[in-house]
Amino acid sequence: MSPMPARASNREIAHRVLVADSHLGRAEKLAVACREVGLDVEVAPNGALALEHALQKTPALIVGELDLPLVSARKLAEILRANPRTHGVRFIYLGPENPSQPLFEVGDTLIPVSSSREAVLAVVQEQLLRCQHVAELEEASQSEGIVTGELQNLPLADLLQVAHLSRKSGRFELERVGDGETLGLEGEAPTENGERGLVVVRDGDILLAQTSPVEGEKALFRMLAWREGSFRFTARRDPEAPAKIAAPVRALLSEGLRQLAEWDRLALRLPPLSSTVTLAVETKDLPHIVHPLTQEVLLALEHCDRVRDVVDRCAYPDYQVLRTLQTLTTRNMVVLGAGPVRGLTPREDGSALFSDAQLRCLRDHLASGTPRGGRIASGKLLVVPEGADVLTDWLRLLHTLPEFEAAPGFGRGATPREELGPLGLLRLDSELEIELVQIPAGEAYQPLRGLAGHGALASLHLHAGGVPERALEKTAAIDAETGLPGLHVVLLSAKQKLDAAALQDPMSALDDASLFLMPLPRGPMDREPVELLRNLLARIVP
Repeated sequence: MSPMPARASNREIAHRVLVADSHLGRAEKLAVACREVGLDVEVAPNGALALEHALQKTPALIVGELDLPLVSARKLAEILRANPRTHGVRFIYLGPENPSQPLFEVGDTLIPVSSSREAVLAVVQEQLLRCQHVAELEEASQSEGIVTGELQNLPLADLLQVAHLSRKSGRFELERVGDGETLGLEGEAPTENGERGLVVVRDGDILLAQTSPVEGEKALFRMLAWREGSFRFTARRDPEAPAKIAAPVRALLSEGLRQLAEWDRLALRLPPLSSTVTLAVETKDLPHIVHPLTQEVLLALEHCDRVRDVVDRCAYPDYQVLRTLQTLTTRNMVVLGAGPVRGLTPREDGSALFSDAQLRCLRDHLASGTPRGGRIASGKLLVVPEGADVLTDWLRLLHTLPEFEAAPGFGRGATPREELGPLGLLRLDSELEIELVQIPAGEAYQPLRGLAGHGALASLHLHAGGVPERALEKTAAIDAETGLPGLHVVLLSAKQKLDAAALQDPMSALDDASLFLMPLPRGPMDREPVELLRNLLARIVP
């Protein structure tokens, strides 16, 4: 019988990765990439060997093929989490974009199995950084004291899981600037006081959760959605604290993350909190026998005329209330309305580049990297043209957008230059903007690409007419250097046609790219290119 391996410190474990993949070529390539950035990596071709490796040398993270032979990745996770020595292991699953069973364990991530090695490595580094923050939190809270941090680094779900696994007792005090509502109605002052929340744990179990004006599971689920803000953990046992939540921690976190994932997936369909809402039927005409949630929403509508107020008034979780309001809207029982939004000029033809939901996602993403109290940082889109002519056509297309403001030297009629620098801005509202930065594809600019792409949302590669395979190989190399997702735009003249099927072979040279065939405007009334541009830019929303 082999001796039990010595237990490693949290800091040692935080640099260990186990790649469990039956496709050994893919596994080895990822392992090499991980070693190049200083990680300790093991490779296992099946679930049985992965289990043996994980028990002998506990990893912080397992990158596992979802359909792993012998022991599936899901079963592997279940076994390891039942073991006190390995219960904190995180998983990155490689599988289909829409798996048959959802994944809602804290720390788990699902990415498409077709993702590039660079894309997987970026997720690995992101998750390991979170593991490092978890290790620091556990070390700092060994004795009674105070630990502080940012929710961007350790969301509430991770904090509660750490407390549960370590059977900690104490208080998590959360705070964030604003009220989480991205867009407010015109004439309505923005919230400056922010929101505060409290979660009390005893021996790892959640006793109570509060955030004005709600408490209990509803408050907990709301705070799980906070993507920015700060936390303060005070380690102490309070035997007098009343227990307001009785559900197991794992079940609470699983359900909260499930609702959050559904909310993100259906964000474009759910009513914004700032919308007005009114009953479209007489109270006497409402059905008498309805689901308790629907009944509570209908009752709240008799006293509230704003979605936010209905959500606060109902005891059910926010996501469930919003889904019910959306269902009542589709049945013509409720009418939603939205007043003018602060800082935005409504477009009568509905041709705004981003929907309100997409703007919320962009704002939340950019706000997470903004110092507290500071102006929201600009988004950035890296533009890589294959020549001056295609850059000219691209600017011609951008000039059809009211949101576009050209940089000096790139106005209408100007001859664009291929050089590193700004092309212009897309001004989305009074605070939110995306900067378009050009970096030519030439080898001379290779040392500057990492710097130019830092913090960007995506790389936009501009092609004219056909796309030769050598051009795609070059763009793949550029995306690897910048670590950004690559989008490919083929600009077509009015008389030019190109079948997407003709690009199938050259596009196979890229692991993860999106192709857009975009005709140039045939006249001032031609809206097709603008609609395609909207679809393209929607892909950069985090």
